[in-house]
Parts: sequence; C-alpha cells; structure tokens
Amino acid sequence: MKVRELLEIYTEQLEQEELRGKTRQTYVNSLDRFLTRIYSREAEIKDIKNQDIVNGLKKLKLKTEASAVVNGLRRLKPYMDIPEEKVLKETIASKHTGPRKHNEVKELNKMLKKINVIRDKKLKLGYRLALVSGLRVFELANLKKGDIEISPSGIKINVCDGNGKGGKSAVINCLRDNYLEKSLKEHLESSTEEKVFYSKDYIMHKALESGIQCHDLRRAFCKLVYKEKKNEVGAYRANIAVQKAMRHTKFSTTKIYLNSKIKV
Repeated sequence: MKVRELLEIYTEQLEQEELRGKTRQTYVNSLDRFLTRIYSREAEIKDIKNQDIVNGLKKLKLKTEASAVVNGLRRLKPYMDIPEEKVLKETIASKHTGPRKHNEVKELNKMLKKINVIRDKKLKLGYRLALVSGLRVFELANLKKGDIEISPSGIKINVCDGNGKGGKSAVINCLRDNYLEKSLKEHLESSTEEKVFYSKDYIMHKALESGIQCHDLRRAFCKLVYKEKKNEVGAYRANIAVQKAMRHTKFSTTKIYLNSKIKV
C-alpha cells in the first residue's frame, strides 16, 4: 500500500462520520502535508519508520495541526507503525496554540497597520473584509464574485450553502470601510478569476508571516459591532445584535468573543 492509498482510506473513514466537509478536509490536508514532508505519496507504507514519524511530530509547531495529525495517525494504526500513545499525547501537550501569548492584549490599530503594509492587494483586501464582515477564514477563501454586492450603502455578502458553518446560508451586512468598498469593487471588476481570494491555508500562512492571527479579525469584528450597537440601542440589545452578526446559535459563544483580549 502506498501513502496516497492510505490517505484515501482516511478520507473514506471520515466521510462515514457526520463531520462537516471542511472539517474532514482539514484533517485530511493536515495528515497529507505531514506524511508528504517525510515521504512522497508514492512511497510504500511498509517503508515508513516509526522514528521518522516521531521526528516529524517534533517539527510541528501549532497545537491545532498536531492534534489533526495525531487524530489521523491514531485512526490509521491498523495500517502503519505509529508511535505509542504516550508520545502522541506528549506531542499535542508540547505545542502552542499560536502566536498569541496567554495574557497578551491585541490592539486593532496595530493589526490594521500590519495589514495595510501588505503588498499583495488581494491579501490586504481579504483581511480587511474579514475584519468588517466577521467571516471565518474558510468562508473568506470560498467567496466568489457573485457572493459580494457593493453599493453606496456598503458591502453585502451572501454566504452560500456549503460555505457557512454547518452548511447554513447567511446575508452579511459589513461594517463600513470606504477604502475597502472602493478597492474591492475595482478588484472584482478587473479580476478574471471567479474566486475572489486565495485558499484557506495560504491566507492563514501569510497572516502568520505578517504577525496576524486570522481569527483575531473575527474577534475584533465582534467587539466593533458591539461598540457600534451599544451607542445606538444600549448594552442589552447590542448583545442580541452581536450574536446575530456573529451567526452564533448561543449567546454563551458570543460572550467568549466579547471577552477576548482584543482592544478596539
């Protein structure tokens, strides 16, 4: 059996479970990247050495990626020699969650400065759109031209079936950003590609290179909406408006975002 065949087995295993398509793909992509850093897709499984897997696990940096890889290795234990469970658990425990320090406060104005110096205009527009829309990074990556409407009243986004979390559809009225409205309209009119932005992995990778964490943009959006609505309708109604804007089923989830260490 070859590595590519092993990945096909893993994909089939996940498809039999009730996982969201994007979640399944994230798991598969993580294991694919991990194995193909060590071997090619045409390598034989019997040639994969336990120590190579251990060394590869040590090189992983983020807890989310390590968890996804370990999840895949555990499922494929019948097909390949994997490290013992103690090593797998220690691998996850040793990784950090990202560039944020536990008690570090992120300031929106500093985040914006990092975004505004990005030379790749498509990336810059994508990050600014994420900030004013609250889009999750995979939703941003999936946007097509027809999903975005720009008018004098601002930007409206249709998150279509299959894009939203849990397969839900939504219409998002973005916060106002004059630069974004003008520049994004020009980009959409001049681009010959149907997809507006890059892939999820590329967007996240480039954000980290620029010192930004993509989900901080969604956290900042949450606080910006609350700040705006509180001035208009008061704190209680602002909470309701924020939950709706964030597309959360429960306010307890929204509260986590409102309490996040983002200063706007």
